[in-house]
Amino acid sequence: MARISQEEKEKIRQKILDVSKTFFYDVGYENTSTKMIAKKVGIAEGTIFNYFPTKTDILFESIYDNYFENVEEYQDLFDLEGNISEVVIDYLYKSMNVMLRIPRAILSEMTIQGFKLARKNPGRFKKFAELDFKYIMDLELYFKKLIERNILQDVDPKQLSELVYSAVMFEVIMYLYDKTIKKDILKQNIKTKIDVLIKGYLKGGKTNEY
Repeated sequence: MARISQEEKEKIRQKILDVSKTFFYDVGYENTSTKMIAKKVGIAEGTIFNYFPTKTDILFESIYDNYFENVEEYQDLFDLEGNISEVVIDYLYKSMNVMLRIPRAILSEMTIQGFKLARKNPGRFKKFAELDFKYIMDLELYFKKLIERNILQDVDPKQLSELVYSAVMFEVIMYLYDKTIKKDILKQNIKTKIDVLIKGYLKGGKTNEY
């Protein structure tokens, strides 16, 4: 059998990703089989595993990796003169906009598979969690500046950023598993929690509308 070139291999690999992504969006992760993918690509089912170890790897590379590459930088949203809650919400919500364009069912499946991935493939899971750590670090820097300006109490900015992000992720998880929660409700729920958290750390006499 003649060997295929590296260029042809890359074309096949990309086609597997493109076909898989379409199937995942149209029929869901669980209802998509590697046999279906292989047939659409025009290769033997076993050939898929020459490119990807598992269907989970295809899921993350076809969807999450693309999401990761298209996330923009939003540090300029950290207005030190604006409403703290609104600043935090705008930053997180705009950062999540790309993710929220992914169908809810696929996001739910990615969350489930992500936890499984933590044991099987720590390296890929680390990349899966990398954006979360970036958001937390950005929030930490913002809170540190507010503390320096005597707007927030002398609290550990790292702990506060983790606390805020944990509250946000709780609402995201609820959004993924409760289909009655729409995106506008998600944002309102996030705002309510952040308002409560931030209010507790404002310096005496100051308001969230400083």
